[in-house]
Amino acid sequence: MTMTSRRQFLVLIGGGSVATALLAACSSGGSSGAAPTSPAAAPTAAATAAAKPAAAPTTAAGLLGRHTFLTVGCEDCHVIRGTSAAGRVGPDLTHIGSRRTLAALTIPNTPRMLYDWISNPQAIKPGARMPGFASLPATQRHALVAYLEALR
Repeated sequence: MTMTSRRQFLVLIGGGSVATALLAACSSGGSSGAAPTSPAAAPTAAATAAAKPAAAPTTAAGLLGRHTFLTVGCEDCHVIRGTSAAGRVGPDLTHIGSRRTLAALTIPNTPRMLYDWISNPQAIKPGARMPGFASLPATQRHALVAYLEALR
């Protein structure tokens, strides 16, 4: 397989870590014997970090937040790698604390904005598919924010 056909294959399957692994495996048979130096040849540090599971909470608020996340329905839509949350409707929240924005770039990722988003996403982004959790006690919503903000 030539380098050009490998790239076309990657475009066809959408790139990503599987494609990166395939490209790396196929590159060893090239005429120079050296792996290609293109960015697609090896996972980046950011991609490697993003693939890691979420760290376990270390505070009481974080523990309550994780419990809340896994028991009130969040896990039905969202995934957090390293937990039983395996939803596929909403975004992967494994490293949400490291994001600069929330709600598809609508709001900055601050504890206050995350709390408001969890409480009433429709007030921030009308038509959002996420339900509001204003009926959840404030202590649980604050704990949920503490847990999510720690996911870096």
